Amino acid sequence: MRFFTLTLAAALAATSALAAPKSDPIVITPNRQAVPLSQVASSVTVISEEQIMRSQRQTVGELLRTVPGVDVVRSGGVGQTTSVFLRGAKSEHTLVLIDGVPVNDPSATGNTYDFAHLTTDNIARIEVLRGPQSTLYGSDAIGGVIQIFTKRGTGKPRVSGYVEGGSHTTGKAGATVNGASGRVDYNVHASHLGSRGISTYSGGSEDDGYRNTHFSTNLGYAVTDNAKLRGTARYTDSSAEYDDFGADANNKAHGKQLTLRGEGELALMNGRWKQTLGVSHHQNDRKDDSTYGHSEFKGKRTKADWLHHLNVHPNDTITVGAEAQRESYNGDTNGSKSVNTVSALAENRLTIGDASLHAGARIDDHETFGSKATYRVAPAYHITQTNTKLRASYGTGFKAPSLYQLYSMFGNRNLNPEKSRGYDIGVDQAFLGDKVNASLTWFDTTATDLIDYDFATNAYTNVGKAKQRGIEAGVTYAPMNNVTVGANYTYLQAKDEQTGERLVRRPRHKATVFGDVRFLEKGSAGADIVYVGSREDFDLSFSRAKNDAYTTVNLHSAWKFNDAYEIYGRVENLFDKRYEDIIGYGTPGLSVYAGVRTGF
Repeated sequence: MRFFTLTLAAALAATSALAAPKSDPIVITPNRQAVPLSQVASSVTVISEEQIMRSQRQTVGELLRTVPGVDVVRSGGVGQTTSVFLRGAKSEHTLVLIDGVPVNDPSATGNTYDFAHLTTDNIARIEVLRGPQSTLYGSDAIGGVIQIFTKRGTGKPRVSGYVEGGSHTTGKAGATVNGASGRVDYNVHASHLGSRGISTYSGGSEDDGYRNTHFSTNLGYAVTDNAKLRGTARYTDSSAEYDDFGADANNKAHGKQLTLRGEGELALMNGRWKQTLGVSHHQNDRKDDSTYGHSEFKGKRTKADWLHHLNVHPNDTITVGAEAQRESYNGDTNGSKSVNTVSALAENRLTIGDASLHAGARIDDHETFGSKATYRVAPAYHITQTNTKLRASYGTGFKAPSLYQLYSMFGNRNLNPEKSRGYDIGVDQAFLGDKVNASLTWFDTTATDLIDYDFATNAYTNVGKAKQRGIEAGVTYAPMNNVTVGANYTYLQAKDEQTGERLVRRPRHKATVFGDVRFLEKGSAGADIVYVGSREDFDLSFSRAKNDAYTTVNLHSAWKFNDAYEIYGRVENLFDKRYEDIIGYGTPGLSVYAGVRTGF
């Protein structure tokens, strides 16, 4: 309790880029269509472009550390394997989308997504949707969905760029061409990040370097007022040195990721019937040179989707859609394998007065285990007299076995999908004319038929069962237009139902105090305090051990001279706290960075 008393008091002076915006943002992920956040019954966090810019975080993984219900674990410094746990679910139970394209890696053991190489460059918004979401998104969404939206072109043509440098011999530079003319909009971006890094092994003596080169583009063309075309592309080439678990080494991992999407939007019946037809492709190529030899893996996913939104009444919208995807995997010793999935979905979003109900169902037909049905209901009620929103949701989810779990030398072609069911109940309350916004959510999720490696049979089997329950709470206070402070807290019980032990690397307590101040119409300054409680882990002898709690303090500031030039800087881990996300792996100490942005 002493920690929370101190951090809540510090909130009065602390400032951060992750303070909630005062306006009612539009969100897309909860319903696969644009809906004001105030009308959404789901538990969702939005990180805006302005918040991303002010935070100055280099990677999305680092940005997510301050989001309630999210735990981020990185095995070393920048560029090292980064896992994200939503509400204590396994990392592979989070579906990650970039502009609507699923980017979980089909060649990974659990079809997971590694946040190590996803920088914050050219990102307009991030939406974090918690709880089972298979009804709208199918497999991999047992724990929730994280969707990244890249920037679109707006306004007059503009060329902008930035250069920054700092601790660990880190340098970063990027440039963007952005604009719109007539029926065309365009955004093209390129950036490069390089760092000497730190030792991946916490007791190591040599640094492990990292580099990341990134290109992305978002192009749109309005054929008519009712028909639009859009294409997006993102390419990342990365290289990271790393150590063995518990020892210095000269290992090196090289990866290439390519994400493509093309879609057409058509509005009919005076805009009451909107449909989107899209095709996407994601490819992840990995090469690894380690003390164990050379290995290569290639994962691909090609997907087609056709989605319809029909306003049958001003207060009633029906969504129906069909999807087909093919995942393929190629590994050194496992050859080339693939699997097809065909899906159909439907959802109804109904509003009656101050009450709303979102209800949907989906069926996925998987090539190996057959069909799986999921459903979800999410009611909400707004009490206008007190400006209170009551919300709840209940949903089921599933995750298909990965290609590795099915077809590798340890695979089992008779695996069933992992399943989940979960609910949350929450209340959102505004005070003092929306100057204070508070939120409280209780969640409870049970996952069954979890796929684990069985040493007795030397193969993967459906043997696991887990339960995650807890509380997410948050409050923001904006006493004036240029000042915002706040805090959030997550309490999590994540337990293996078979052994009764806590799931590793999930802290029971996590809290963030944050805020932001803008001054003289040109400057801004901020800070965040992040507390991560103790959690179970495995030590260097592979025995269960306690990983101690830690608190980090981060600062940032910026000064805009005019429309063309801005300088900025940040301090990470201000008090040089020594801690480990994973026992045996190092983390950066006190780090200082500074840069300049320009645009014409």
